[in-house]
Parts: sequence; structure tokens; C-alpha cells
Amino acid sequence: LSYLRTNEGAEIDLILEFPRRNPLCIEIKSSRTIPSVEINKLIAITSAVDRGEPLIAYGGEAELEENGVRMVPWDKLLRELWIR
Repeated sequence: LSYLRTNEGAEIDLILEFPRRNPLCIEIKSSRTIPSVEINKLIAITSAVDRGEPLIAYGGEAELEENGVRMVPWDKLLRELWIR
């Protein structure tokens, strides 16, 4: 459990590491929609984490994917992580 902030100020809110699985690089957003610029920023900074998988936890209702970034409603993500 960690986070990342670069010298330029870019950040990943939460990095979860698991045995036998790539780390999840999670950006947490309260909004119900995610602008493409936010997705692209997460993709760029996730490259700093070895084998990191970008994921956005957000206030929407649908699970989505854009440019390889999963966007998951908070409640679904919490259930998914709790089961592991």
C-alpha cells in the first residue's frame, strides 16, 4: 500500500501490491464521468510503476474501459478487493 508523486507533481492516489499479480495504480475520483485527459495522465504516470495496471475508482455506476484503463465504481471495486 503506497502512493506516488513525481517531482513534477503528477500523482497516483493509491498503489496496491499483491502476491502473484501486477500492482494496481488507482486514481480516485468523486465525479460520475472521467475526462480523457485524466485517463491519459494516469497512463503516463503508471509507466513509472513496474508492471503497474492503471485503474480509476469513480462515482459512476458502470464499469468502463478506455485505452487500457479500467474505470470501476467505488462500491464494486471495494467488493472486488475485499474478496481477494
